[in-house]
Amino acid sequence: MSPRCVVRGLILVMGSFGCLAPSVDAQLRGLPVFLESQFAYDGRISLDVGHAGEVDGLAAAGSASYLVWIGNCKRVAVSAGAGILNPGGGDFEAHFNGGGGVSVLLNPCPDVFSIPNPAVWLVGGVGLVDMDGETAVNVPLGIGVAYKVEISTVQIEPWIVPRLHYREPLTTTDDADWDFAVSTGVTLGLGGEFGLRVAVDCCEDGIGIGYRVSRWF
Repeated sequence: MSPRCVVRGLILVMGSFGCLAPSVDAQLRGLPVFLESQFAYDGRISLDVGHAGEVDGLAAAGSASYLVWIGNCKRVAVSAGAGILNPGGGDFEAHFNGGGGVSVLLNPCPDVFSIPNPAVWLVGGVGLVDMDGETAVNVPLGIGVAYKVEISTVQIEPWIVPRLHYREPLTTTDDADWDFAVSTGVTLGLGGEFGLRVAVDCCEDGIGIGYRVSRWF
């Protein structure tokens, strides 16, 4: 049985139980796998832009997330995003690009309003691109680690996400497969209301870069 059949079968099974794999920030093709932050906000709306890397093109999307308190800390984050993907190598073509997921914090939270530091997350995601009526699915699975530093009203959070990443090809000339990849970046929070994020993604398909501007609430 091909990797494509196995992965799509697992997605259908998990979806039928209403619980997609524990995952990161909504996974959009052409963007680094951003690690959702747990500090300063309960929700966010964002504009995401990515270029180069695996698709060698441009991705632009809007995304949003909401963090849910379970016990003493923000244990689960639900996210979704949608936009366009323009693969490189030809004329401009705007293909639908979407994804969604749930992040799960692994740290214990013994105290009320705990914010573990460093924070360790079980990460993954499910995204798809519509390529002229054919869908290309991608599924990242890994572990994310983040460390927060606060300086007055500014929050700085470097993070890293090593992972296995299943990608179905955007063209018919390639095969679907699992590869090892790493995303790393820095989240900058300003007064608990606005966020900036820069990230890079590597390695097998080159270096991709992603940017995010967020309004936190």
